[in-house]
Amino acid sequence: MAVGAVRKKTYHRRSRYSALAEISRRLERRYRSASLGNKANPLDELIYIQLSVRTPEGAYLGTWPALRRLVNGSWSRLIRLPERRIVQALRSGGMAGVKAKRLRGMVRAIKKRFGRVSLSPLKAMPDDEVEAFLRSLPGVGPKVARCVMMYSLGREVFPVDSHCRRVLTRLGFVPRNVEIKASHDFIQPIIPPHLRRPLHVNLIHHGRTVCTSSRPRCSECFLADLCPSARSYDPNILTASRS
Repeated sequence: MAVGAVRKKTYHRRSRYSALAEISRRLERRYRSASLGNKANPLDELIYIQLSVRTPEGAYLGTWPALRRLVNGSWSRLIRLPERRIVQALRSGGMAGVKAKRLRGMVRAIKKRFGRVSLSPLKAMPDDEVEAFLRSLPGVGPKVARCVMMYSLGREVFPVDSHCRRVLTRLGFVPRNVEIKASHDFIQPIIPPHLRRPLHVNLIHHGRTVCTSSRPRCSECFLADLCPSARSYDPNILTASRS
């Protein structure tokens, strides 16, 4: 590809698969699917992701250990604890009142369904039933549900967070007119199942460090030669292959 040329993307199924595989390969080489702190236990993961909703990383990483100390290792204590104490533990992360009500509601609903405060029964359920149950819980949408499914239950789903959506949109896989709510079910089917977990993890790393929301660092991006948006953010960028 000539230096300075920009590829216009209209992906068909085969070329889309090849492009995603190449993007995933480059991302994996850079980020190695480095841990984002997600939890192996599905109930831990549900609460961890719920704390992260609309919250900066540094903030929810602080509220997680505070909440763990408060419940002393038993999430069922969220039912009995005064709500003000839960709010106090979550205050530094923002939306403390909303999150406290959601967490208590989730724990109550889980106990009502399974007779105990545990999501272990989900391991024996098919994907559609797992997602339906998780999304029936207070404050749980497709992203939170699929994070639990992917990280803790080993299911081949693709949670769409803001970084994944932004990077895939700039790369040309998602039309800009696809609404946020619709993007979950638009994006998941186009990602090959075996690429979903590594691509999700590495897109988050890339979105945090390079393909940022306001000032993407396109001149430093190793995906620039595959990205139809790179020149719109940096007209002087050279888009020769950086593989």
